[in-house]
Amino acid sequence: MSESTHVADKTTKKCKPRKVGHIKMLVINDLNSETITPLVKENICNESTIDSDGSTSYVKLKDNVAEHRPQVIPKVEVRKVLSWVHIAISNAKRQLLNIYHHVDPQYLQSYLNEFEVVDNNGFDTVEEGVEAAVRAKADIIVLCSSDDEYSVTCAASSSSANDKRILVLAGSKPIVEELKVAGIDNFIYSGQNMVEALEKYQNILRIE
Repeated sequence: MSESTHVADKTTKKCKPRKVGHIKMLVINDLNSETITPLVKENICNESTIDSDGSTSYVKLKDNVAEHRPQVIPKVEVRKVLSWVHIAISNAKRQLLNIYHHVDPQYLQSYLNEFEVVDNNGFDTVEEGVEAAVRAKADIIVLCSSDDEYSVTCAASSSSANDKRILVLAGSKPIVEELKVAGIDNFIYSGQNMVEALEKYQNILRIE
């Protein structure tokens, strides 16, 4: 599991701090240093700083990154020090148990790959955001904004994304019918049957 450092001096539209930019989860067979160190070397830039607990499995990490800051973390402080790690793990567990109920070990990494999060510091325009998603070869582009702004942002997003991208709008249910007229066909909203929604996009992307 890796998470980026806090994104300094950046906030969301609701003025909340952006606390993480990238999360990735990897399945490992054991917690030995010989297992963990090569994975860190492969997946984390050597200019990075790593914050971790004081496990002896991490003793060689300092040789592969700019700085390693291990610390003994009291149990009550764990979620504060490595907050997004625990949020990501909790979300993954909840979805795997609630939707799939059981995942065979050989398929677990494929499921966890769906939880890799790549964030950014924001964009000045909708077009810039969509263009970045297209450059990243994203199959699905999810547009998150306020209902009041969607009439403008949806038009800009539709013109920027090409036909090969699936544009999904995250908003409230009442706005759905209004925006269907603007050519938006895919929506996610509170109260939606998420199993059906996930199956829909898996079918579109031919994911079995």
